[in-house]
Amino acid sequence: PASPCAPRKTRYAPSSRSSAQKKKITASPAIIKVQSGSGDLDRLPKEIRQLIYSYCLDAEDPVLLKQCCGPNSTRRERASCRKHGDGCMKIGKGNGLTLYDEDLEGSSKTYGRFNVLSLSRAINEEASWLLYTRGSVLIESTTALQAYLSDTQCTFYRLPSHATEHAKRMWLSVARFRNVCFELPWWKGSIDDPVECVYRLYEASAFLMKAWSMLPEKPTLSPVVTVQLNALYTSIIPFNADSSFKMAYEWTAYWQPHLASNYLADFELIGETTGEIVERLLDLVGRHGGSSQWNLIAEAPDQQDDQDDGSAAQADGENGGVAPLRSLEKCCALNGVAFATTA
Repeated sequence: PASPCAPRKTRYAPSSRSSAQKKKITASPAIIKVQSGSGDLDRLPKEIRQLIYSYCLDAEDPVLLKQCCGPNSTRRERASCRKHGDGCMKIGKGNGLTLYDEDLEGSSKTYGRFNVLSLSRAINEEASWLLYTRGSVLIESTTALQAYLSDTQCTFYRLPSHATEHAKRMWLSVARFRNVCFELPWWKGSIDDPVECVYRLYEASAFLMKAWSMLPEKPTLSPVVTVQLNALYTSIIPFNADSSFKMAYEWTAYWQPHLASNYLADFELIGETTGEIVERLLDLVGRHGGSSQWNLIAEAPDQQDDQDDGSAAQADGENGGVAPLRSLEKCCALNGVAFATTA
């Protein structure tokens, strides 16, 4: 009999099959290729890849602010939105963009321009650099912009803080663009209060400069900001109300139900307040602008007389915006802002 201290014999000897299964399986070369770069795009030169990214991102068209369902909208409003709602056919995951949408001309336009950023990390780095460096963002002074601003009044000495996390993320994204354009829509001057529209531009400029200081990685190129005032100084409201009594009466009748029954618009005071806010914007740029380049563009009124005081132009009742425009030009020169006029 076998000794009790002797080791027991194994019942089955280890087979070659089990040893073969324990060998390390090499990874697929296709997976290694995708993880290491941009896939088949690595075979192309960098210049060709940038052309492809520019076509996919529509880099020539500016990125617009969402006008429909903003951060302050309810869940039902976001779900029923025609462009970003639950009933829309979407491309990708979480991009919130519909597949097709008919524009004013009736042709179908494909959305999902930023889907190329979610393909891989390498593509995201190259395409993001192209988007933020060569692309641009356009922010119009509409009621949709108010959702990303603060209810408190902005001060001259200190830049405001973002009210919500949605507004903070939005302005940080805008701050990464090298080309930013603030625009006062031409059709807003005849409907909305010009003081509110211009003050939105003032607040938006302050939040943009605040976001520049919060960026973890500072851009190597100086950002270029363009403030487009369009026909602020040539439209009837607020500087040329005397030239069209009918237009001034219609504007007063529009705002009368919203304010008071005995509301009477003081267009002289509205014009002075509007000009002061624009000059405050320029003073804010001169104080907190840093190395950024600012351009201000406005439509110039038809000037019949070249007098410095502009008294003859105001006497005709048609060129009331000449004197405020000249004061704006002097303020731009004092704060290092490039000033240009269009016909």
